[in-house]
Amino acid sequence: MKAKRQKIEKTEVFGLPSNALIATRMGYTFVSKLREGDFVWSLDLQGNRKQSRLLQVIRFEVPSKYTITQVFLSDGRHIEANTAFLKNLQKGDIFDNAEVVAKKRIEYKNKFVYEILPDSETGLYWVSNVLFKSSLIKENRSLLTVVTKFGSLLESFRLKSTPLATR
Repeated sequence: MKAKRQKIEKTEVFGLPSNALIATRMGYTFVSKLREGDFVWSLDLQGNRKQSRLLQVIRFEVPSKYTITQVFLSDGRHIEANTAFLKNLQKGDIFDNAEVVAKKRIEYKNKFVYEILPDSETGLYWVSNVLFKSSLIKENRSLLTVVTKFGSLLESFRLKSTPLATR
């Protein structure tokens, strides 16, 4: 099944660039190659890693002049996502147990950004070895159970922000 396609009229939508690497049971896979029914790694409410079937894969068409944000971490990793995903992160924030050392916007040359929804209670999944929360998940108070279990990584997790970030 192909990704559902939606056109975006505004400049800020939640979405990952087509080359974002998602942790699947077959290894890392480009988000643009995922389809509904594929399996990705997620977390359950007890904080256990589990395979979750994708309920949704949505492809958003973006305007021709579109930017995404790159965030560079102190451990050498960097993350790319659209600005809406990463707008709350600032230099000095702790993001997935590493400090944010730089952040910049770059031109995005692809026509689409993507978002996925795993069939898990948490809506969490890994992008380039960094834990993200799907913007497609309906908020769930029991998600707080996961938040408290993960200590420093998630103790300041703001349910409305979509990646997991602490200050």
